[in-house]
Amino acid sequence: MTLQLNHISFFTADVAATHRFWSELLGLPVAFAVELGGGGLHWAYALGEGQLIVFETGTPGRLAGHLGLVVPAAEDRERWRNRLRQAGVHVRIEDPGPEERLYFEDPNGVTLEIEIRWDPPAQPDALQVVSRQIG
Repeated sequence: MTLQLNHISFFTADVAATHRFWSELLGLPVAFAVELGGGGLHWAYALGEGQLIVFETGTPGRLAGHLGLVVPAAEDRERWRNRLRQAGVHVRIEDPGPEERLYFEDPNGVTLEIEIRWDPPAQPDALQVVSRQIG
């Protein structure tokens, strides 16, 4: 039931400034990017070893600003769900089914996510997707 860090997710209001800082200044490559409805964007910079810094624009209120943890298999995710609930922790479910993700908060209100480890598919045009948002 070992947890591993997968990503940290944040909202941003300024795609261009965020991209300049994380990609141009820090030199992190864009790992993936998905254009959302309403002109929003969900994208990530690769840190290596499968770890990501994820950003999202768009509709406020969507889940972001969380620490993403991964487990190797669905059985591990189920064990964590049971353990958390037995400890009295409220667990929210997103995308029920094989790709289900568990969301919960620590005592300080920090949101955590547990999902099954996945590697984003290669996306050669990820930088172009981010660049379209910048204009």
